[in-house]
Amino acid sequence: MNRQFLSVSQAIRACLAGLLLSAQIIPVAADEVDDCLMATGDIQIRGCSVIIITKKAFGLPIIPKNLAIAYYNRGNAYVQTGNDNNAIEDFTAAIKLDPEAIRAFMNRGNAYARRKDFVRALADFDSALKFNPKLSKIYLNRGSTFYDKGDYIKAITDFNTAINLNPNDDLAYGNRGLAHTAAGYPEKAISDYDNAIRLNPKAGNTYRNRGLAYIHLKKYDRAIADFTSAISKDSTDAIAYHNRGNAYDEIGKFSQAIADYDIAISLNPGNAYFHLYRGISYHNLGQY
Repeated sequence: MNRQFLSVSQAIRACLAGLLLSAQIIPVAADEVDDCLMATGDIQIRGCSVIIITKKAFGLPIIPKNLAIAYYNRGNAYVQTGNDNNAIEDFTAAIKLDPEAIRAFMNRGNAYARRKDFVRALADFDSALKFNPKLSKIYLNRGSTFYDKGDYIKAITDFNTAINLNPNDDLAYGNRGLAHTAAGYPEKAISDYDNAIRLNPKAGNTYRNRGLAYIHLKKYDRAIADFTSAISKDSTDAIAYHNRGNAYDEIGKFSQAIADYDIAISLNPGNAYFHLYRGISYHNLGQY
């Protein structure tokens, strides 16, 4: 399920500098400020850590809201490095320093959702909505959490709101398509994917997901066309090859199905389903 990850841009650097310059002091920009605000990964973690430990930027003390930005950016960097536990701690510290830090609530909510802690995740999105009930990205992320939780109707409701607030968000259409498919409405899902592709024709996963909706409707030729489009966008998409193999198998083209499973297995040999379904196609072909 696609989510919106919010970051603080380098524009904050100018804000920090402006706050310091307002005291009629012209400090020298420290490398750690640039690293904390504009770098990624371990470099960003190191830069933000210096600011957090010293509680200074440009060599001068900073106000709590700007210290919150350092915690928030380090939290984002931890997310990038796959450390959700540290990320949650930093987003929590940012919220304590700035109780209206919407981005910290949102990204902490996403981190909780990845850990399947849906209660805390939903609570964070609800908190973010209290500060800005018109921000479509909050509904997108909360809807994604409802989807992951298996509550597809609530997910669809949130995606509806996200789309009403931002009709040009291809992710909202794509996610609502997934929810419509899961809820048993493949026709509505296809309409959503059509809109998502109209807004972002380069997103291969949207073609793949629309192909799955076509499979639900037993429209295998259209499904194969969509899986082929997904592969043309990303030739390493093992799931698209696997799904196209499934569609070929359904229409009796077992050799073509096996060829697709072969590629899927070469890309991801550890996926048991790829081997299972290739075995089924060999069985259907009589190659016991």
